[in-house]
Amino acid sequence: MLRKAALSFALLLFCGARAGSPSEIHPISSDYADPHQYTYLAPLLNGVELVSLAESIHMTHEFPLIRFGMLQYLNQNLGFGMLAFEGSPVDLWATQDQFLSADERQPGAVAQANAGLFGLWNTAEMRSLFEYERSTWSTPHPLYVTAYDIQPGSGRSTQGTDAFELLSLRLKRYAPAPPGFDQSQWIASLAPITSACSGYSPANASGVENGIATLENWIAAAAPTVEGRFPNLPHAAVLRLIPANLRASLARCQSLGPGKLDWNLYKTTRDRLASQFALALKAAAQGGKLALWAHVSHLFYDDGKSSTSVGEILHDALGSRLYTIAGFALGGGTLVIYDDTTDDFGYAFVGGDGSGEIPNRLCSPRSPACFLDMRGTADPELLNPRPVWCESHPEQLALAKNFDAVFWVARVHAPNVPLAFWLLSANHFKWQLAGAAGVMLAALASFMLGKARRPSDTRRS
Repeated sequence: MLRKAALSFALLLFCGARAGSPSEIHPISSDYADPHQYTYLAPLLNGVELVSLAESIHMTHEFPLIRFGMLQYLNQNLGFGMLAFEGSPVDLWATQDQFLSADERQPGAVAQANAGLFGLWNTAEMRSLFEYERSTWSTPHPLYVTAYDIQPGSGRSTQGTDAFELLSLRLKRYAPAPPGFDQSQWIASLAPITSACSGYSPANASGVENGIATLENWIAAAAPTVEGRFPNLPHAAVLRLIPANLRASLARCQSLGPGKLDWNLYKTTRDRLASQFALALKAAAQGGKLALWAHVSHLFYDDGKSSTSVGEILHDALGSRLYTIAGFALGGGTLVIYDDTTDDFGYAFVGGDGSGEIPNRLCSPRSPACFLDMRGTADPELLNPRPVWCESHPEQLALAKNFDAVFWVARVHAPNVPLAFWLLSANHFKWQLAGAAGVMLAALASFMLGKARRPSDTRRS
């Protein structure tokens, strides 16, 4: 008996040495958004000033709810009062200003606020976050939602120059437009830095710079009123940063040059400039604490230095004051991106990439999800590249070198979106739908034909 107990203890020590102590592995219940189950984050985040919440698939039911639960805990217990999304602070500032001014009983106010984000994040799961944000404004721990990215005009309801039109309408509530202001001309001057710089040419630079300078003067006049109206939120502080964000957007367009868009250069330039804006937001946030919400392709630490990422730059700047949590799926099916450059997405089954070996070894099979802290791990399966599912295919990543923690979801499902969203999705889903319908019709036809040919089983008496 003693020998058996000693062997069991040795095996426990061996597993602990490979993957960190058992206390670093935590089950996540199916009540994903419940913040009370994330209390283990407190000691892990001691001294941390920026928490990145990364997703390997943009559109799932589970990923946003788990991170929403974590965010609530960060907000209520650890002093994180600002959340910045991948997206545009121009769009988010304008839609947040609408949200701040809306009556709580106003129908559609939450959906309107959600519409400042990318269209793929306009889901019922994401609206829970905005409902929570509004509920905190009268508490000692108010939450404010913005964006760290440099892509103006990227929100669902603020596409292209619509973002500047809404921004000007909201600013007029706090200060009159500058003398001689021509709204149409001003919007046209900033149009070239929208739509991934597709309409930009070097000849546009001076017009863009003049448009930003005009906005900067207007913001200087409006910001004190904004600050007085919302003293407990960084609404004015983010507004003052918008001209710098637009200058970064212009620098992004200038770096690309004429001709066909080089998407690798675009992503590298975008992440390099966006990381600096994220640091500016962090400095403006209460207590200097900021949470980010974006795809893993932007927030990973890029240990192979194959490209530039926001996570890599922030990791170099902040060291242990940054903590990045990434979510991955082991199975299931959901809407995924097939081609980011063309917004090509559709339904797909995920998993089957071998990534289940780690969570199956470490996590309880009864948990729908589990969390694993990897700081200080000696587990070679976490330190060496291995396949993990990202959008429509597996990617090779050394998990512990690119993130501080991961959470695994056993089976993901599609988010709650309107039927029209499915019908308007990319050809991948349409072909799968047509193929599935064809298989069902063929099976039905075969069954009916077989039934028609089957000899009668009637017996004579």
